[in-house]
Amino acid sequence: MPCLKQVPWVRLFPRTPDPRRSQMPQAEKKPSWLPLILSLIAVFASALIVALPVTRSSSLIYLGYLLTPLAPIAMLVWARTKDNLGRTSIFFDIGTSEKILKFVSGLSVIGFALAVVVVWEIASRWSQI
Repeated sequence: MPCLKQVPWVRLFPRTPDPRRSQMPQAEKKPSWLPLILSLIAVFASALIVALPVTRSSSLIYLGYLLTPLAPIAMLVWARTKDNLGRTSIFFDIGTSEKILKFVSGLSVIGFALAVVVVWEIASRWSQI
């Protein structure tokens, strides 16, 4: 029995290359560090507003209220969305994305702890009217 290479019609109709194999290897897709950086900035700025007596007695405490629980939670939602979208690719770096999510989740918890102090300060200010 002849080999397939010896059959003449095999040369007339060559095997088409698999498009998945012919692609160049893609670089690994990195997750975005921007939600972590923005969450860090928001929590640090809010902690600074709470810690300094000058800013605690000014109207910046209301900015601290916006920065504390809302910004870290918004960054957590953003990081989770980016993670879910990235996991659809086989080239996505899941390990780094999980680390970013853990840090942003921790900053969200810290943000809620700071929010208690900020709300307490605002409530004590409004109760003295």
